[in-house]
Amino acid sequence: SASELESGTTDLELQVEQRFEVGGQRRHRIARADAGVSAAEASVEEARRSLDLAVADVFYEALAAREQTRLLREGERLAASLETVAMRRLEAGEGTALELNTARIRRAEAARRLTAAKAARKAVGIRLAELIGLSPAQAPEPVGALPAESPLASERELLARGLETRPDLRAAEMNLAAAQAAVELADAEAVPDVGFGISAAREEGQDVFLASVRIPLPFINRNQGKRQQTRAALLRREAEVVQRRLAVEADIRRAWQIYEAALAAHRIYDAEIINAQAESLALLEQSFAAGEVGHAEVVVVQREVLDGRLGRLEAQLSLAQTTARLLAAAHLPQTLSTPEVTDE
Repeated sequence: SASELESGTTDLELQVEQRFEVGGQRRHRIARADAGVSAAEASVEEARRSLDLAVADVFYEALAAREQTRLLREGERLAASLETVAMRRLEAGEGTALELNTARIRRAEAARRLTAAKAARKAVGIRLAELIGLSPAQAPEPVGALPAESPLASERELLARGLETRPDLRAAEMNLAAAQAAVELADAEAVPDVGFGISAAREEGQDVFLASVRIPLPFINRNQGKRQQTRAALLRREAEVVQRRLAVEADIRRAWQIYEAALAAHRIYDAEIINAQAESLALLEQSFAAGEVGHAEVVVVQREVLDGRLGRLEAQLSLAQTTARLLAAAHLPQTLSTPEVTDE
């Protein structure tokens, strides 16, 4: 500072002070920042877990849509074949107009279902393209087949894995750690900082050097407001961790129950039964062409075979998707972590 004295001389003074935190504030700030970074990283991992599940779910749906289209195309072919046979029988005087009309209605219905399946398949392809970052105009074609039944860990093992590694739970725990560090920082900030300073002055032509120590005395302001605020935030974070842990456990147990139901439904459909149905249909169509059985019997068996195949496909899709959801709930990698697709 400079001041003009009555004598006309100018006094000069230079003072430097360094403040030292003696309550460990810096350590608590670092701990709070590190916990915040870990929470953010866990949140990113949680978003990736959700995305992986969404991709797997739609990928399996795309595989099922492709197979459904194939089955319905086969159903339309069978309906067309039945219509042709009915027409020939009518022309030969062995059939009736009712049989032909029924066959035509059957074929129209088969064509309608096939058209709807094709549209649904394209819609699934667009959703898959969106999830993996492609343009909807570049809807991919999935490669492979729905995964077969595969052994998984027990419910208890999956539960332990999920509670240990789920990123959403870890993010909540890191937010709790950050809140705890914030409480400790607020308490530390109630401790007064110590300031050390030196000053040099020139008074009436003489150089004067001084050293100083500054210690604030917080008789009234001991950071009470911030300390209460951080403690309230800590209680909220503690409740969030308890709630998230319960949610993770419920998610895994619910996914396990749904998976077991899907597994039981899948085992109902025996491949040998489906093949026996198809063989019976072929024999029945031959008998119809030879005039040995009626048109109604062929239609019934055709429907049974197609419905059986579609039912089995639905069970396969349900098992694949429920398995994927169970793996995601336990934070395990999907069977196909990177689905293989090709341009349509």
